[in-house]
Amino acid sequence: MTISEAIKEWKISEKTMCKYLENGLISGVRIENNVPIIPDLPALLIPRKNTNITVEKVAHYILKASDEFKYIDAHILHIEQAHFSAILKELERTSLLKASVEVPDYHSNKNFLTTEEGKKKMNSKKLRLEEITFSLNFNYVGIEAKFTRGDES
Repeated sequence: MTISEAIKEWKISEKTMCKYLENGLISGVRIENNVPIIPDLPALLIPRKNTNITVEKVAHYILKASDEFKYIDAHILHIEQAHFSAILKELERTSLLKASVEVPDYHSNKNFLTTEEGKKKMNSKKLRLEEITFSLNFNYVGIEAKFTRGDES
């Protein structure tokens, strides 16, 4: 979809879209005939700036995104894909998430739904994933680009 289509579908401003693109938060953007094309994704769940990323916070964001039918992946969270996938698998193993397809893709929350138990844990703020023992380190992989709104010269 085009940038304009994504802005309308995701109900965000041009300024917000420019920030997403500048910060490399949208995976899979490609250029066709000098026009950026956005992957056909649901609206993104973007964590607040300066959030201390922990395993529990990542789990919370995955549950929240899945509950709100929004999209989140390792790229958005600036963590390693292996860590994101491990947390997603642990959420599924503990029945806090349920795959909506027979063979889910663990690269994003795209094929997962938050269960009732997952909603309770998410809302109680007492989410602990005992089986996950690694610590998360920021691994920012973004594109370097400058996008401006149409009204800026």
